[in-house]
Amino acid sequence: MGSKKSFYDSGNGDPLIDAKNYPMEIRRYLRHEEEILCQLKDRFEILVEVGCMAGRYLSWILAHGKKYLGVDIVGRYIKQGRERLKSYKLTKPDYRMEICSAENIGRFLLENGLADNRKLLLIFPFNSFGNMKNPEAVIASLSLINQPFLICSYKTDMRANAVRFIYYKRCGYKQISYFRGDIGVSFVSDEGLEAIAYYPGYIRRICQNHGMRVETEVSGIGAFYKRVI
Repeated sequence: MGSKKSFYDSGNGDPLIDAKNYPMEIRRYLRHEEEILCQLKDRFEILVEVGCMAGRYLSWILAHGKKYLGVDIVGRYIKQGRERLKSYKLTKPDYRMEICSAENIGRFLLENGLADNRKLLLIFPFNSFGNMKNPEAVIASLSLINQPFLICSYKTDMRANAVRFIYYKRCGYKQISYFRGDIGVSFVSDEGLEAIAYYPGYIRRICQNHGMRVETEVSGIGAFYKRVI
C-alpha cells in the first residue's frame, strides 16, 4: 500500500470531500464540528487549519471575520487553496496557504512569528488527525507552542465504524476492511485509503505525556478533543 500522501496526491482522496458521498451521520458530524468552532470563535483571531486540503474552513473564516493559515502536505491542494485566496482577493500575511506537515506545525509557527499570538486556534478538521503519519510527533510539536487546539475525530464504537464503512463505500473504494489496533480503529482499501480513529484514551494519554490536558466532547459518531487556554 502506498503512502497517505500519495493517496491524496493521486486524487484518490478527493471523493472523501465530495458532499454527495456523505451519509446523514457524517453531515451531522460536520455540523457539530462547525458548532464547536462557533462556540470558540470569540477566543481567537487566527484559525490555523491543519490538513486543510483546499481550505475547508476558508469560507467560514470570511463569514466570521477571522484571519487564516491553512497547511497541508499535498501540493496540489495548496495550489487550489491559493487560487481560492486569489479569487477572493485575500493577501498575505493575514491569509495564507502553505505546505507543512502536522509533525512540524509547532516549529513552523515559531519560525513565522505566530506562536506568541494569544488569539490563535489550531483545528484538525474532519478526522485529518487520523491521516497524520505520527500522531505523537504532532502532539509533541503542539507542545512547543502552548496554543489551544481542536482535534475532530470519530468515535470508535460499532455505530461509528458502520457509518464510516458506508461512507467509504459511497466514495467508491473497493475491498474496504477495518481492524481494531492498539491505538484505534483503522480502515484501509485497495486504492490506498488508510484512515484511523484513535481511541479517546490514547489521545488523552499522548497529550498528558506532553503536559497538555484535553476536554472530550462526543456527539453522534463524532469525538472532539479541545485544549482551551
